Amino acid sequence: MNITISTEKKETFSQISNNFIDFHMADANGEFVKVYLYLVRLYSCGRPVSVSDIADFLNCKENDVCRAIKYWVSRGVLSFTYDSGRRITGIVLKNIDAPDRLEEEGLLDFTASMLEDEQPAAAEVTEEKENIRHIEEVDIRSGIEAAETENKAPEKRKIDKKDLNSKLIDENFKDLKSQAEAYFARALTPADINMMIYIYDDLHFKKELFEYLLEYCATIGKTNSKYVEKVAINWYELGFTERQEAVDYTDTFNSLYRRIFKELGITGRTVPTPAEMEFIKKWKKEFGYDEEIIGEACRRAILSRPNSATFAYVNGILESWFKDGVKIFGDIKGADQRFSKAKKTKTSDQRLGTFGNYKQSSTDEEWDELTKMYIKEVNNQ
Repeated sequence: MNITISTEKKETFSQISNNFIDFHMADANGEFVKVYLYLVRLYSCGRPVSVSDIADFLNCKENDVCRAIKYWVSRGVLSFTYDSGRRITGIVLKNIDAPDRLEEEGLLDFTASMLEDEQPAAAEVTEEKENIRHIEEVDIRSGIEAAETENKAPEKRKIDKKDLNSKLIDENFKDLKSQAEAYFARALTPADINMMIYIYDDLHFKKELFEYLLEYCATIGKTNSKYVEKVAINWYELGFTERQEAVDYTDTFNSLYRRIFKELGITGRTVPTPAEMEFIKKWKKEFGYDEEIIGEACRRAILSRPNSATFAYVNGILESWFKDGVKIFGDIKGADQRFSKAKKTKTSDQRLGTFGNYKQSSTDEEWDELTKMYIKEVNNQ
């Protein structure tokens, strides 16, 4: 049963950017979201506030508030203002734009029709935006992006009446169309038909491969025409011609995604964001690490930071292992031993990492100092 959202207009409201909700909220720690929402509320009332005030209101520690602010600054959602002495004087709620890559790749052009250019229906645009963040796939199995292969997909052409009429009497295509409607749980749009004709005629997908494409996209909840087409192009450029090749491929990287999400306690989604995919590609391609090593790094990250383990933190662990010569899972034990030995020889005032031979970066140290300074200054201590 659908529900509607309404208001009695007896309360005041704080305005939250739709781009914050669409592109930042789902990936953030819930406590960080609470801090951001309260900062928006404080902005609307216009009164000065201290870190301790925020911590008291949210029933958390001052360091938790500073970690949340640090996170949102790193995401480009907040920024600081400073006086002439570079002392923090305030926090700025920044304008939040959609990721640049959406415009660069032309993914916001929703024009799609079988016979002529026309503006898409509002429902199609809404569905497009819901799926747009996860429209890219990375080749997790081999660590090679599809764009780097020689098997470049042909340009998509305009559909004419001859193309459309030929498909209306093609039994295989009619069967695929019926399956698509069943998998997508809706009537197909002109953009859907356009996409299917392109994959059928220009990418020359066999019926069995096409069926698995529809099944796979429906399974992960991504049935937008542009997303399905992007996956098909990726498979084409990887040289897949048989269903089993695609099955083996998706099983490989889906297994890695599930392992990472499980270890980090990420729920509610099955596909990484583009930024997370970049980390995964680095771990697979540059470091050459398999699922076991990556999973172990995630496990240690969540032990070290139960409420704030991020892909960036996992990357710090894996990067440290890579520099220490870890190539296979068995090498981690030796890296741990070398780390423990080095730890004993360091003086007590040196800053050390915690798990997995992860040493804090200079950026982490700067942030720690900034946190201390921020608490002191804003609280007028």
